[in-house]
Amino acid sequence: GVGDVTLGAFMERLCDMAAAAINMDPVAFRLLNQIKSGEPLRHVMGQEIPEVEEVMRDPEKWMREIPEEMRDSMPVPFLLAGESTDSILKNCAEEFGWKEKWVGWGKPYHVDGPKRRAVGVGTGVSCCGVEFEGNVGAIVRLNSDGSLKVHCAAGRQGQGSETTLSQVAAEALGVPYEMVEIETGDTDSCPWAHGSLASNTMYRVGWAVREASADARQQLLKMAAQEHFDAEPEDLTIREGVICFAEPSGGRNLSVTVEEAMNSIRKDALGQMSSITGRPTAPMVPTTTFARHFAAHFVEVEVDEETGEIKLLDYVAGQESGTVVNPQVLKNQAIGGAICGAGYGLYEGLVFDKHNGEVLNAGLLDYKVLRTADFPANARVIFGESYDPVGPFGASAAGEAPIGAPIPAISQAVYNAIGVWIDIPMTPERVLSALGRI
Repeated sequence: GVGDVTLGAFMERLCDMAAAAINMDPVAFRLLNQIKSGEPLRHVMGQEIPEVEEVMRDPEKWMREIPEEMRDSMPVPFLLAGESTDSILKNCAEEFGWKEKWVGWGKPYHVDGPKRRAVGVGTGVSCCGVEFEGNVGAIVRLNSDGSLKVHCAAGRQGQGSETTLSQVAAEALGVPYEMVEIETGDTDSCPWAHGSLASNTMYRVGWAVREASADARQQLLKMAAQEHFDAEPEDLTIREGVICFAEPSGGRNLSVTVEEAMNSIRKDALGQMSSITGRPTAPMVPTTTFARHFAAHFVEVEVDEETGEIKLLDYVAGQESGTVVNPQVLKNQAIGGAICGAGYGLYEGLVFDKHNGEVLNAGLLDYKVLRTADFPANARVIFGESYDPVGPFGASAAGEAPIGAPIPAISQAVYNAIGVWIDIPMTPERVLSALGRI
């Protein structure tokens, strides 16, 4: 949330000041000091909880005491399991043309009268959901026509979760995407989840959807193996709604559609299957102990020293979210986060009445947010290519890290343009005040 964004901006400012003090390229400084896969996580959400503190003191003892099926699928706790910002920093720097535009700390690479252009880089990091308040759940129902209905409590804030969670269910069970429907808004029929917070939807709810779909798949294969194939369930697979042998050969070329299997008469029940309900059969492993997602953003700004106006001219957003399940949805989240973070850094600030605390700019007429024309139309997104060991098909979270990266990137670029650090929001008044013009 806002706390992650502001804390990240403060930390990045300190890192920038340290890099400037030793005259080190900010990209190189971040590559040198970033956390790497397998290194200790120095902060774990909720570590003030006694049970968590006890586990942190002796994680090996805790690992020995948890169920074996969880232990086998769990990365080493309190060590980063995935990748961080290495590849996206390097690839985005190349796409952005960093080497050509970076000319040193506090130095613009282009000057045209009062207008000064410079570049900046910033990184962001956030969690992949939280365990506190409960474990997420999902239910899937395989119907007699071969369609799949997913029930999960995913928040609907326009981030495309209905699409990506339907993709997860279709892939996990083996049916076409078009055969999946999803219900996310009915708390009477959907199992509990956190909602759209702590970047948990794709990672944690997606995990639950995958597990529920895999459970339904296993039930279906067991029935099909018994009724149609005279084989073991592990010999079979499901591809695009068709059940067949995983390795067909000789007389093992038989196939049956999911719909046919669901409507055939079962010998043991003397009736059709009608429907199959799947659910996660174990809790998700505690992701706060090993999972994070990352962003690295590059920006070019133009600062007018006469008016104090800051314009965003070019933008490249790097996103490390493990496997990319839906490129367009993830691109929208990365750019949407960049716009939100940029607005927070440039314009958005509440003004309070000193006497009664009333908010004086409580409407969009006085509370400035970024519009389409305020953000570069040619903004590009570059994805990392890692594979998360726990998330659905290697995917991790996406939502919050791209909100944290724009503020330090823009702040650094403004400093390089005019040689002065500006606090957020970096309004024209603050720019001119820092320059001693007002």
